[in-house]
Amino acid sequence: MHTLRVVATALAMLAAMGICATLGRRQRAATVALVLLSLVWLTLDSDFEGPILIKLTKNNSVTLADLVAVAGILVAAGLWRRTSRRPTSPPGPGAAGAGAQPGPRACDDLSMPEPTAALHALRASTADLLNALQGVQWSDADLTEASLCPGWTRGHVLTHLARNADGITATVAGALRGEIVPRYPDGWDARNADIDAGAGRPLNVQVADLRDSAERLDRVFGAVTEADGWQLPTAEDKDAEHWVFARLREVEIHRVDLDHGYTPDRWPPLMVTRLLPDAADTLGKRTSEPLRVEVTEQGSLAPDCVGKSWTAGEGDGDPTVVRGPDWAVLAWLVGRGSAARDALGETPELGPWR
Repeated sequence: MHTLRVVATALAMLAAMGICATLGRRQRAATVALVLLSLVWLTLDSDFEGPILIKLTKNNSVTLADLVAVAGILVAAGLWRRTSRRPTSPPGPGAAGAGAQPGPRACDDLSMPEPTAALHALRASTADLLNALQGVQWSDADLTEASLCPGWTRGHVLTHLARNADGITATVAGALRGEIVPRYPDGWDARNADIDAGAGRPLNVQVADLRDSAERLDRVFGAVTEADGWQLPTAEDKDAEHWVFARLREVEIHRVDLDHGYTPDRWPPLMVTRLLPDAADTLGKRTSEPLRVEVTEQGSLAPDCVGKSWTAGEGDGDPTVVRGPDWAVLAWLVGRGSAARDALGETPELGPWR
């Protein structure tokens, strides 16, 4: 059985080397320990292989060392099977080539655990946005045109996305150091002033700023993943995991605000599934008129949202019914009803979303 032990240990070592690069720090340490243990058993002299457990023939038997070696290969194989089912993250925000064309999202984000799914969706959304901006035929003057975000030009939207990334980077990096760091340490007035100051910059400067800030944020999220630190406390009484979805929401909604062909029906299903109920729950504070909101199956992106309904407001008359696919209902709820009016029909005015 010594030959079996050699083969089993060798296979365990190969499997461990293959999975080390895909695991976090703690899991890699456990894998290295497994390899070292296997090496120890492999090098033991037959006199030190432990007690004989099963006698096979006159010259062959199963010892404790043999069982340890077999256990090593089984554990390594189990780890390999586990990691092989992990989703592969898309390239970082700046990885897409300037000439690449937007395509369908890489995989089904709804099947992944949090925060892996949100981070995957964020990376895909960011790369898609940057790729689109590389190919857009805008002049610098086009950035001064009004966006779908009231009071902001396209330049304001792009600058906000960059400064938002920097703010989240600061607070999450602080959490990794054990500090509570506000996103905007000088307050919201200073935040607004920074957006106003950056809104008039040329397009190439804006795109470079957005790319650089997104890459800084992605590196910090990568560090949180490595440290298994998604539950670390941050500013605003949020944990680190919160900021992944918060950033995804900013990128997707404000990309629609740029008003250049990107529409809410391309929003990630994960975002629609998670954000729609939260946005619908704000209806009671945003209208006094009787409303009924219904999500239809046709055209919807997220199966979990289909068939859901909400009511709000008071009055003696029949409620106004807002009915349509989930993405269109969500667009209306977050103040982008003009981008979904054709899919809904009725889009009554609401108070501010946030």
